[in-house]
Parts: sequence; C-alpha cells; structure tokens
Amino acid sequence: MEGMEKRHPRERFTKHLVKMCRALDKAAAHDFEVDCYGETLTGRMEALQLWVVGSYARGALTCPDLDVVVNFDTTGSAPSPGAIQRQFFGSLPLLRVYDGSPEKNRSGVPFPDAVLIWTKTDTAWQSRIDSIRLDPTAGRAPRDTDIIPLRAEQMSLWPEDLQKAVEQHQQGILEWEFIPFNEAMHHPIPESDKGTHERRLHLLTQDLGKKTRELIPAVWRLARELEPDEEWDCGKYEGGTLTCGSTLIHIGRPALPLRIFNETTYKRLMLIPHLTARGPNGAWLIRRGPKHSHLSLTEDRTAYYVAFDGQPTYYSSLHSYTEISTLELFRTHDEAKDSIFDVSEDEIEKYKVCQASSKDLYDLMIGMDVVEYEGQHVALTRVGAHHAEEEYEGSEMDHTLLSFLKLLSVPGQASGS
Repeated sequence: MEGMEKRHPRERFTKHLVKMCRALDKAAAHDFEVDCYGETLTGRMEALQLWVVGSYARGALTCPDLDVVVNFDTTGSAPSPGAIQRQFFGSLPLLRVYDGSPEKNRSGVPFPDAVLIWTKTDTAWQSRIDSIRLDPTAGRAPRDTDIIPLRAEQMSLWPEDLQKAVEQHQQGILEWEFIPFNEAMHHPIPESDKGTHERRLHLLTQDLGKKTRELIPAVWRLARELEPDEEWDCGKYEGGTLTCGSTLIHIGRPALPLRIFNETTYKRLMLIPHLTARGPNGAWLIRRGPKHSHLSLTEDRTAYYVAFDGQPTYYSSLHSYTEISTLELFRTHDEAKDSIFDVSEDEIEKYKVCQASSKDLYDLMIGMDVVEYEGQHVALTRVGAHHAEEEYEGSEMDHTLLSFLKLLSVPGQASGS
C-alpha cells in the first residue's frame, strides 16, 4: 500500500535518470554470454528508447522508487533482467527496469503516464527530464494489479501472468490471501517436533540455496496448519518447489503456474519469495474461487465418507514405488457405516461417518489420486490414472470429473441416515 512505502526526494531519482542517459549515450548496445544448462549462449541487446513511468513521470515530489521502460532490440539470447540492468546502468538502488514499451512490458501492466526521456535518434534527454511538470498532489496511480500482494520483481513471471491472475480474481475464479511473516515464523524447527515428516523435508531442501533454506521453517509452520498429514515431496517444477499434501509450494523467485487450477492435483498454490528489506515478506496463498468451473460441477452434489480422528480415511497402494491414495465415497450414511469393520473396540469411537456437499465435497476429493463411488472411479492425478489403468484393467469405469460427479446424489435423494 502506498501509505506504507518509504518515499525519497525526487532529486535522488533525477540523478539516476541523468546517469542512465549518459550511460546510454556512451554505450547503447552490449554483448552478453548466457549460461543455459551448461551451454554458453551469446546475445546482443541495443537500447532504442527509454521512458520514465510511475509517480516520477507524473511529477511527484517524492517517490518510492524509479520505474523505467526500455525498448531493447535483442538478437540471440538475453540474460536475466538483473544482469541487463547492471550491464547497461550499473548498480542504482531503487531502480526498476522493464523491457518493452509503455503499452506492453515485463511488468505486465501498461503505463499510460509514460514520458519519453532518451532515444537513440537524438540527445535531447535533459530537456525532456526538465519538461516534466512538478505536481505536489501526484502520488502512486492505482492499478488493477494492486490486488496482487507481492511485487512483480519478487517473482519469475511472464508479462501476462499478473494480469491473468487479476482477471480471474475479479471474476471469482480464484481467491487468495497473504500471510505476512513475523520473526517467530523463522525460528528453527524445534527438536521436539522433528520426526519422519521433518526428516523428509530436510532431505528435499538440504541442497537448495541459503536464502531459500532460510524460509523452510516458515514453510513448515504454514504447512502444518494447512496439511494435517504433512506428506512432503519435491515439486514437478523448476527450482525450489515442494509439495505438501495437496499444496504446491514455490520458494525463492516463485513462478505463477495458474494452470494447476485447471487440473485436479492441488487445492492451493503457495508462493514464498526470498526475504528482502523492501518486502513484503510472507506467503501468497491462492486457491479456486466460488466461480471456478470445477466447483460448479459439485454444486448440489453430496456423498458420505468415513473420517478417523476428524480426518478423511483413504487406503494406500503402491504403483511403481509410488504410494497411491484412494478415497471411497458412499451414497448413504448406512453404506459408509457398514464399511467400518475389523476395528478394535479401543478405536471404533474414533471413526465417524461424515457428509460432504458442493465445495466441501470437491475439496475432499482434491489431493486424492483416485476416488471411488458405487463401484465407479475417477483418477484425479497422472499417477492415479496410470494406477487405474492397471487396477481396473479391462473395465469401462474410467470417468472424467464431470461424468463422475454426475453419478453422485443430490440433497434429498440420498437414502439412509
């Protein structure tokens, strides 16, 4: 939020702009070598235009940072945005450089207030800087992406990723929350809490970078609240990614793989960037919203299941050394109750028949590899599908999520009590 940002005198950023323009006058093109999976690639980038945008362009007397857009002509391979910024402009604090044009650039948002400052065709940049009229009332302009709790620079994004997230949030397809970190979140995991799950987490993260490993205690504390079983595994994505139950976790410079919400493997996405002085430092938790198409499939659908100590029961089996989780749903309360057998008297009271409907039913299913109902099944993960091909070989019981959910009863139609 603007009120929480530390602002600096405009003169500081005017000096930045002057240094940048002089640097471009001296060398508007640079050659690069890019290391790509052990192979060295080469490229060349030439600056054609530079615009200043944001509160500085609107004439604000104080600004939180300096945002500029640079139109580069690139041949070959381009390095990281940070490497480009250092090579062209050196180390200038609070500078944000976005490749592209004011209309379409790496920030993912357009800048209608952009002011052209430097261009390859002339040297009139000083007069353009001086021509910006000061406005004591100018502040940060509101943008659609203000609802994103993290800064774009904290993540590894395609330009369109943020705008897509904003649109889906506005439409109710996605919903999210931001959990800020306090000092206690980063305390080491207590020895008294270290068990099988924590040893697994350590093995998965011991080779990650130092800044990423610093976040693991906070990741662990959040996951304990979200995922009671704490089944840790490595993510099927690049970099510092983990899975804990039905939560996909991106740590460091997280990506924004919204495509996972079109699949049925994960309930939520957790993005945790490296700690910085500017922040914000915390976890961005994203999940399906009330208007997501999957949730409409479960509307008015209901089923029963068996819980043990408040958690849904499922049975496990091995498929190519991978554990497969299968959840059994029932049409009636009595059918679910009859499935509880061969249980000791000491534990029978811990078992309870529960009912789930609509969104609760969907959330119950997501995170399972296979779900069974009345002799039918649906595979919700890729590994579950491979397992089902063998387990139900020769059958015609494989369903899409849509066709499977149509089998489920609606309230008032289920018998039993």
